Amino acid sequence: MADPVRDPSQDPAVDLRINLRLAAAWLAAAWQDLWRRLWAATAALAAFVALALTDVLPGLPGWLHILILIAVLGGIGGLAARAVQGFRWPTRDGARAWLESAAADLHRPLTTVEDRPALAASAFERALWQAHQDRARARLDQLRVNPPAPGVAARDRLALRAAAIVALAIAIVGAGPDAPGRLVRALMPAFDGGSADLTVKLWITPPVYTNRSPIYLEHPAAEGTVDAAATIDVPEGSKALVVVTGTARDTVLAADDAEFPLERLADSSLRLETPLPSARALTLTQRGRVIAAWSLNPLADLPPEIAWTREPAEAGRWRLRLDYRAVDDYGIARAVARISAGPELPAALAATAAEDAVEVELNTPPFNPKEAASASFHDLTAHPWAGFPVEIELAVTDQAEQTAVSEKLSAVLPERAFEHPVARELAAARKALFLDLAGAIRPVRGSLGRILQDPSAFGGDARVYLALSTARARLGLNGPEVAVRPLADLLWQAAIRIEDGNLVAAEQRLEAAEQALREAMERGATPAEISRLIDQLQRALAEYTRELAARMPEGEMSALTPPQDQQMFGPEDIAATMERLRQLAEMGAEDAARQMLSELQNMLQTLRSAAAAKNDNPTLRKAQDIMKDLRQLAEDQARLMEDSFQKAREQALDSIGGREPRPRREAGPRGR
Repeated sequence: MADPVRDPSQDPAVDLRINLRLAAAWLAAAWQDLWRRLWAATAALAAFVALALTDVLPGLPGWLHILILIAVLGGIGGLAARAVQGFRWPTRDGARAWLESAAADLHRPLTTVEDRPALAASAFERALWQAHQDRARARLDQLRVNPPAPGVAARDRLALRAAAIVALAIAIVGAGPDAPGRLVRALMPAFDGGSADLTVKLWITPPVYTNRSPIYLEHPAAEGTVDAAATIDVPEGSKALVVVTGTARDTVLAADDAEFPLERLADSSLRLETPLPSARALTLTQRGRVIAAWSLNPLADLPPEIAWTREPAEAGRWRLRLDYRAVDDYGIARAVARISAGPELPAALAATAAEDAVEVELNTPPFNPKEAASASFHDLTAHPWAGFPVEIELAVTDQAEQTAVSEKLSAVLPERAFEHPVARELAAARKALFLDLAGAIRPVRGSLGRILQDPSAFGGDARVYLALSTARARLGLNGPEVAVRPLADLLWQAAIRIEDGNLVAAEQRLEAAEQALREAMERGATPAEISRLIDQLQRALAEYTRELAARMPEGEMSALTPPQDQQMFGPEDIAATMERLRQLAEMGAEDAARQMLSELQNMLQTLRSAAAAKNDNPTLRKAQDIMKDLRQLAEDQARLMEDSFQKAREQALDSIGGREPRPRREAGPRGR
C-alpha cells in the first residue's frame, strides 16, 4: 500500500483512529472474499472433525481408516486449493473504498484528507483547498466499517454449513475431555490388527481364604456373564487376568489412577495378570479410547479382633488356662499369647526378661474359622518365671497377615509341685540357681552329691544318675560363669523323670501326633497319608494311656474328673471317632472330616484335662475304668492288627508254594 501524503497539521490521534478503521475495513474485505471462496471446504472440514470426535475411525481396519483419511483430507484440500485460485489480498485503496462505501453521503472524506493538489495553486486556491480538507477531516469520525456480506446463503441453498456446525457442536460435547485424544487417534491409522472383532475377557480371582468364587466378565457381554452395568463386589487382595483378542494395539488396564499395560502375545492378542489394587472403576483403554469399563465395589479385609473371656488361671496338672474369643471376617489364621515379665519379677530374672519373654500358640479350631471361642492349656512349669507374676496379652492374625491384640492382664505363672522328695529338692535347687547363681552353686553342688550317694532314692534310674552327675561336674568345673540355662534344664528333666517317668514324653508324643494330623488335613493331604497319621495317633494314645494308668494304680489314685463344661465319654467313643474320620477322609468328604477332627480334638483335650485334675470327686471309679478300657482297647487293636498281618503272610506263603491254603483261624476274644 502506498503511504498517503498527509497534511502536516493533521492530528496524530485522528490519524490513529483512521488507521484502525482502515485495518478493520481491510479485514472485513479479506474475510468476505475468503469466506465466499472457502465456505464449502470449511464445512467439509467441520464435518470431518465431528466424525473424528465420535471415535469411529480407530475402530476400523487400518487400511480402511487410511483410505477414508486420504479421501476426506484430499477432498478438503482440493476444494480449498480451487477456491483460493485468483484470490488477492485487499490493498489500502480497497480498504479505504470499503470504509467510505459505508457513508456515501459524506463524499469520500478520507480520500479528500489524504489527497493533495496536482499543480501549483494560487493563494485563493490553496485557501479553498484547505477549507475543503478541513470539512472532510471533521467528518472522519463519522466513518464506520461495513460488516462483511459474502452472500454464502445464496450459494449454499441446502444449508450444509449449518448442518456441519451443529454436528461439530454435538461431537465436541460428547467427546468432552477426551476430544484431543480422539482427534489424534483419528489422524493416526493403526496397522497392528483391527478391532472390529475385539473381545475382552476378564477374570477377577479373590484370595483363597475369602471362599468367594472367581468373577468372570466379558465384553461384549455374553450370556451368563456378569452384567457390565452392575457394580461388582471385589475383595481386597484379588487378582485380575485380562485377555484381549481381535487386536494387538497397545492396551492399558486402569484401576482408578493405577495403570497396567497389557503384554502382546504371538497370536496378535494381549494378556495381563496382576494383583488388583483397591479401586472403584476398572477401565480398559486403547490409545486413550475406552473399550471396556466396569464399576467395582472394593471390599476391605477388616482386621481381626481378640478378647479375654475370663482371666488367666491355673488348670489341672499345673497348666496355664487361657480363655479367649477371636473373630475375623474371613477366618483366623493364628492366635498366640505373649507372656512378658511382670513388675514384681525378682531382679535376677528381670535382667534377662527380654530373652525369657515367651509366645505360645493358642488352641484354635482347625481350618481357619471366622470365630473361635476356646480355652487353651499350656504347660509352662519349666519356664524360669514359674511361680512369679507375669503379664499376658493375646494376639490374633488373619489370613491377610493383619494382627490385633487384646488388653494385657496380670497372672501368676503356674509352678509345679513335686511329690517325690528328690524331685522336689532338684526343683528347689534349679530355682535357686535362677535367683542367685553365685550364691547357690556351692549348696546345689552339695545337694547333688548327697543325692548321688544313694541312687535308690530316685529308683536307680541310669538317665537320672547321668544327668545329675553331669550337672554336679559342671558346677565344680565352671564356677559362677557356668551357663545356667543348660544346667537348669538338666535338673528339670531329671526331676520330671523321677516324678512322672515316661508319662510326660508320652503326652508330648500324643500332642505331636494330634498336631500332625491337623496340619495334614488343613493342607489337603491324601487319604493314605491321613490314614497313616490316624494310626500314629492311635499308637500315641495307647502309649499315653498305659503310662497314665501305670502312674495311678488302684488304691492310690486321686479322683479324676473332666472340667465341669465337658462330658465324660468311653474308650469306644474315641476309637469310633477315629475310624469315622478315616472313612470320611477316604471318601473325600472334607467338610465332614473337618468337623469330625474338631470333635476328636475336643475328646482328647477332655481326656488330658480329666487325667490332670486331681480331687476327691466320687466319680473316681468311672474315670479309672475309662483309663483301663482305653488301655485294653489299644492292646486288643494291636493284637488284631498282628493277627491280620500273620494271616495275610501265611496265605501269601501258601499261594507261592502251591499248597492248599491253611484253615483260617478266627481271632477269639481275649480276657482282660
